[in-house]
Amino acid sequence: MGKKLIFFIIAIVIILLSLGTSWYLYKDTYYYNSAIKNGNHNACLKISQDLKVSVCLSNIAFSKNDLNLCSNSPKMYIMTCYQIFAEKGGDILKCQEVNPQVDEYNCYIAFAKAKMSVSICNALTEEKKDYCYQGVAIVSNDVSICNSLPESSIYKPTCARDVAQQNP
Repeated sequence: MGKKLIFFIIAIVIILLSLGTSWYLYKDTYYYNSAIKNGNHNACLKISQDLKVSVCLSNIAFSKNDLNLCSNSPKMYIMTCYQIFAEKGGDILKCQEVNPQVDEYNCYIAFAKAKMSVSICNALTEEKKDYCYQGVAIVSNDVSICNSLPESSIYKPTCARDVAQQNP
C-alpha cells in the first residue's frame, strides 16, 4: 500500500508541475489573444516579455488608430511599437498627437525607418534630423543618404561605416 501511495503522490506532483509549466509557457499567448480579440491594451501589459508587450500594443494601437497606446510599451520598445504601427499603414499625422517632449521625434524616426523615407526626417530639426537620416540609411542600406548629411553633423563620420556593417 505504501508504494502505491508514493506512486500516486509522485503522479499528482508531475501533473501539477506539468499544468503549471503549461500555464507559464502559454499565458503570454493567452493574454495576447485576449487583448487583440477584445481590443484591451491592459491585457497586453500582463505579457511577461517586453517585446511581445510592444507588438501587442502596436496591434491594438493600429486597430483603434490611437498611437498613444504605444506609450504603454516598455521604454526600450516604444519605437518598435511606433514602427509596427507605421508598417501596418498607420497615419504619420498621429505622431503629432503623442507626447511632443518625449516621443514625437521617436515616432517620426520610427515612421521614416518603416517607410525607408528621409522625407519624413525633414519634419525634425538639426541633430534629430541627422539621426533620422542615419537610421534610414542603415535600414535601407543606402550610403548615399549618409553623403547628404552636413559636414557638421556628428552622425556623418559613422553613418557610412554603420551602413557598411549591414553587409559584412
